[in-house]
Amino acid sequence: MQRMLEDPLVKQAVADLRRAIRVKALEGVQVLTPAIYQRLAATVDHGAAKDIDALSRAALNLEKTAASASGENRPQAAQPPAVVQVAIAPGWGKPKPEMVALLASKGFQTVVDGEVLEPEPEPKP
Repeated sequence: MQRMLEDPLVKQAVADLRRAIRVKALEGVQVLTPAIYQRLAATVDHGAAKDIDALSRAALNLEKTAASASGENRPQAAQPPAVVQVAIAPGWGKPKPEMVALLASKGFQTVVDGEVLEPEPEPKP
């Protein structure tokens, strides 16, 4: 079985099947979610606590299914780091040190003409 699963064609077929299942799961969530919330709203006014609990759990499970199928629950390490590039018109000069410090505090680097600008150290009082 393990040898069969290691076959590139089988790996691709499994990946394609999982992709198709994710699409179907998202389609099902889109169809069911409005109905669940309408029924929950009607049940809240004059329904049993058990029914409200069951519908609330169903709504939560639909949200979990949607998040899982859309990839929201995948580890962040698997995604490439975000790269933001901002073009500055020629002649505008380098950004102010405050801007470099602000971007650095948010985890961004400032690069001008291939040179990485480091934030200036905080003045000591």
